Amino acid sequence: MKLREALRTGLTSKASWTKIYCSAVFYSWGNRNAIHHGKAANSITGLAAIVLGSTRQYLFSNSLEQQFTIQSLGLFQNASWCPPPPLGWLKINVDGALRRNNAGGIGITIRDCHCNLVVAAGWGITHWDSTHVELMAIQYIEHILQDWMFDLDGVIIEGDNASVIDFMHKCQQKEIWKLRLEEGERFNWLKSFHKVLFVHTNREYNKAAHFCAQRAIEDSFVWDIGDNTYTCIPQVFLSILEDDRISFTPS
Repeated sequence: MKLREALRTGLTSKASWTKIYCSAVFYSWGNRNAIHHGKAANSITGLAAIVLGSTRQYLFSNSLEQQFTIQSLGLFQNASWCPPPPLGWLKINVDGALRRNNAGGIGITIRDCHCNLVVAAGWGITHWDSTHVELMAIQYIEHILQDWMFDLDGVIIEGDNASVIDFMHKCQQKEIWKLRLEEGERFNWLKSFHKVLFVHTNREYNKAAHFCAQRAIEDSFVWDIGDNTYTCIPQVFLSILEDDRISFTPS
């Protein structure tokens, strides 16, 4: 009874803890049901990331109203990207660039839970719709995936185009691609992951992927840390990665 009364009071006063508590209960029961039906379950840290991500917009964001978009954690506001994912997860950042002459680029970076770069890539394209280029950036993730990535707990796919992230999140929640064959074929690889979270972030926190998208306009590339050394990677890009690492490390 005391909890019920506290919740009623909290909801009336719009206290932030009520949103967090209700989200934690909702996702915890969802996790229990997943285990009951033999599906992959989230770890404790994974659940915490989901709960904080789902409530961040309600607590901190006044500029964007995206009901269906899971927001990035953003706990370290001075970082150029939000904190790394939980242990056993990957963070994939995407971005698209388009110039007035229709020359475009797609940029992707993949980093692990320790903030280490796994692979970065960019492809030059020709297009006329900047939003579609951003959507293509998610589609192109498939080209740099490796088999071992599908064995991880999950991936967080992050971009700075709110409408594209909103679209992908709605597709994931409502499984629109079951009804639309074209989307199903483009993003069928997403089903190979145990968990996928689509997160919108500020452009300021997406610098590494933005660099890759801009560079790709001039020349396509793939920087695979497993096969190559850092000698082939521009120092400017390495500096962006290092700034991310320093900014994330608590003082």
